[in-house]
Amino acid sequence: ISEEELIWLYARAKIYIHMDVEAFGMGALEAMALKTIPIVRDRSGVAELLKHDPFLRKFLLFKNVTEIPLKVKEILSSALFDSIQDRVYMIAQDYSYEKHCANLLDIIRKIAKRNL
Repeated sequence: ISEEELIWLYARAKIYIHMDVEAFGMGALEAMALKTIPIVRDRSGVAELLKHDPFLRKFLLFKNVTEIPLKVKEILSSALFDSIQDRVYMIAQDYSYEKHCANLLDIIRKIAKRNL
């Protein structure tokens, strides 16, 4: 599917389920950037971004796939849905393209100053 279609799908989804263990989870991060709540394996790379927040860890990380339906039900029926959505969005902003470019530029400037 095209990038535009993918963005359209992420933006309309309430929850994104990331089943992979080995991969970092760019799909989950992309979903978070559009305020879609990810449910991810506790051993996946993207879990590292979520596990330090006990509130998010409770709702979003799973060890066994049998936990997924309960987590989906819990999130969708929770009065905290908006709060979870806002928190994952804020985490995603730390990994935005713009922030990455700004950090890279800072590194390049520091190296350039040392070499002058």
